[in-house]
Amino acid sequence: MASVLGSKWLKGVPIEVSSICYVAIQRKLRALGGEPVLRMAKSKAGPCVTDNGNFIIDCHFGLINEPHELNQVCLLIAIYFQSYPTKCVEALKHPRHC
Repeated sequence: MASVLGSKWLKGVPIEVSSICYVAIQRKLRALGGEPVLRMAKSKAGPCVTDNGNFIIDCHFGLINEPHELNQVCLLIAIYFQSYPTKCVEALKHPRHC
């Protein structure tokens, strides 16, 4: 068992995100101090796709001494999924602004 989150699991926090707005979420994760990496598939070209049709971002936050601070990440993802239809429309109309 790790005494500090992030000291033994070095692959980052896995986050399932919409395939349409993953770039915007990556930007937000960087703003929160993370290093997001889109998980790529091993048996095919392109990113991993979940059963729900979403992508997975592995986000490295280094040592996580205050896990409650990651609540901002959970809130960010929840906001995107709650407003999913709206965000998808925005992404299609303005892909650089989503």
